[in-house]
Amino acid sequence: MKDDMHDLLEVLDGVSSVLSRLTELERLKMRAVENNDLLELDSIMNREQVLELTLRGMEKTRTTLLEKLGLEGEPLSRLEEHCAPEDKEEVSSLVKVLKAKYAEYRSNADQARRMLEKGLSDIEKDLRRLGAAPADKGAGYRASAELTPPKGMKTDFRV
Repeated sequence: MKDDMHDLLEVLDGVSSVLSRLTELERLKMRAVENNDLLELDSIMNREQVLELTLRGMEKTRTTLLEKLGLEGEPLSRLEEHCAPEDKEEVSSLVKVLKAKYAEYRSNADQARRMLEKGLSDIEKDLRRLGAAPADKGAGYRASAELTPPKGMKTDFRV
């Protein structure tokens, strides 16, 4: 059981590292949008997809370890309650760092998304002004409130 908890902490540390890299990609994405550099934006989005696949693999490993530890469904904030006393400080620190990195990533990702949406909106306005109607609204044009994440997609950053 102690080995499983240690493995879980390693996975969470890996998630923290990937979130840092994703945050940096979001910053680069914003810079590419500001510079109207579509080739760089495409390159960044490809790197982002690789990291997202990495996160999916880590999520599967995390879920398996939580099941082994009998902690499935437990929020990240309560992980410390289920570890050995000598691990509590490390777990607490890791959870704080992970939550902070996730919050930073979400903030940057939201800002990048707004910039991309504004750019697309500006393009559509230019097309209308030039007399060309943009294509019917389809995938990617729904308001974000209408979107729901895929059924299997989960995060464990509950407080």
